[in-house]
Amino acid sequence: MDRIEWAERSYRQIVPAPDAGWAEVPVRRLEVWLRDAVAPLVAEYVRRTRFQDLAAWPLRALRPGSGSPARAALEAVDESLVGCAKTVQTALRSTRVRRALEHGVLPEPVVTSQTSLVGGDGTHPLLRQTERIHPLPVMEAQVEGVARRFWADLVNPEDYWRPSPRWLLAEGLQTVSSGELVASLNPELHRVGDFITRCLERRVTLLVEELRGAGHAILAASRPLGPRAPKATALIPSTLAQLEARVRALYASCWPEPEGAYRDSCVTLVQAYVAYHPDPHVEWLGDASAESALGGHVFRHNVSHARKLEVTDRVAAALADLRRMYAEEPPGQSALDEAVASGGLVVAEALPQAFWSGKPLTVAWHRHPMPWKLLLLLARKARFHTHVVELDVYEDDVSESAMATLLGRLKKLLPPELRKAIVPGPEPRSYRLDLPPRLVHLVDVSDPHSRRQFP
Repeated sequence: MDRIEWAERSYRQIVPAPDAGWAEVPVRRLEVWLRDAVAPLVAEYVRRTRFQDLAAWPLRALRPGSGSPARAALEAVDESLVGCAKTVQTALRSTRVRRALEHGVLPEPVVTSQTSLVGGDGTHPLLRQTERIHPLPVMEAQVEGVARRFWADLVNPEDYWRPSPRWLLAEGLQTVSSGELVASLNPELHRVGDFITRCLERRVTLLVEELRGAGHAILAASRPLGPRAPKATALIPSTLAQLEARVRALYASCWPEPEGAYRDSCVTLVQAYVAYHPDPHVEWLGDASAESALGGHVFRHNVSHARKLEVTDRVAAALADLRRMYAEEPPGQSALDEAVASGGLVVAEALPQAFWSGKPLTVAWHRHPMPWKLLLLLARKARFHTHVVELDVYEDDVSESAMATLLGRLKKLLPPELRKAIVPGPEPRSYRLDLPPRLVHLVDVSDPHSRRQFP
């Protein structure tokens, strides 16, 4: 039985059936499960390159300047939002359209204040006040805000650990919380997982709904005007259609199957890991790692104050995704991930690719066959604490300077620490890796059962 299977079985023992009708959620047992079964398991994966790439995807791919397809799709949506708003705004400035809206649209009941009780079992309205307001002034203000692009960016990296209830404004920090970004008030955000992407979707959805509502109201009010309607009204359907097509493309790039689900699950597991592991290491998340303690606190609060099992159910589902994710990998990929996660030098001969201290060496080794051959030989010899000699590299006689020249070419491709680890051997024109064998790994990625050759 592997650790994932054991964690899944342990959860089924705690939660053998759906929690409908439960008098009390077994919080203490669930927290023991998270601490003793989930956190140590995730600790084995957080150092793996693919796991890190998936868990850090919203931070890396959606940031400005990333050049990713998702960021390009987001920037296209951003452009369409402003363009569509300007088209709607132009139509709203028509006296005929305004007059038609004033007479054709009735005042609507609007919630002006509400008091709610937010608890572990959801949100319960206690007191609500409404007032009938004509929608035109609100519509104009909303469209004007989108047209001038009131936001600095639709992605907020602060959402990684929990939804930050604010927009990144172009005119400075928002000081008032936005109810549409509060997780307890918006089930679309959920209690755990990829909040950055979900909050992005929430912001985009709200802006699109505002423009769609205004556009449809203008079209309906302008229909009786016939040819007297302003030209801008004729452009509204096409600009809305373009916007909605770009939004669909954005959502598709954020949630491709099955990769999108895997990203969400990896983020979920990282959030559980920082909450229940005694010494979590998430520096690979960059600036977001500074908020990991807060993220852990929020996660533990959601578990300890739970009246439902959404958080732990999603963790259990994430474990199942983790199993599928690594089962679908190419042969030998899991062994490569394990070796890379352990640090040191990792050489995958068939790729060819090398890693140092958990990071890939960005070298096109197929363009440097002889330096690659020397690196491979150095790694193989390191297991036996021995060295590479001239005859290992060259079949024919070469000049006395050939080995030194080749070593110089190799060192130019290596990071400084690894460069320093290559030292002269006991024989003339010989070299060895001055690294403990446990830090040198050769992985056969063509073998599904490949393990690290060097302990």
